Amino acid sequence: MDVLLSVTLVTMVLLMLPCGWRAWRGPSTADPLLAIDLIATLLAALIVVLALLLEQSILVDVALAISALAFIGTVAISRYVAEGSVF
Repeated sequence: MDVLLSVTLVTMVLLMLPCGWRAWRGPSTADPLLAIDLIATLLAALIVVLALLLEQSILVDVALAISALAFIGTVAISRYVAEGSVF
């Protein structure tokens, strides 16, 4: 089980690399937004897998908080891009 979780952690980190590239080099305005949102989702999943690996349930709460903040940030940035103002 530990080997499977370790492979999953490495896979998620490797999946963050093309997302970082897309966030940095995205040709349109939506590309960096989607890439950063995907990075936040992968980070939350990575923390949950790490919680399973280390048997620390508090890390699941951290992942939940990261997911909530990522959602709020995505909505705010999307609204700013679409309308020019956040509020």
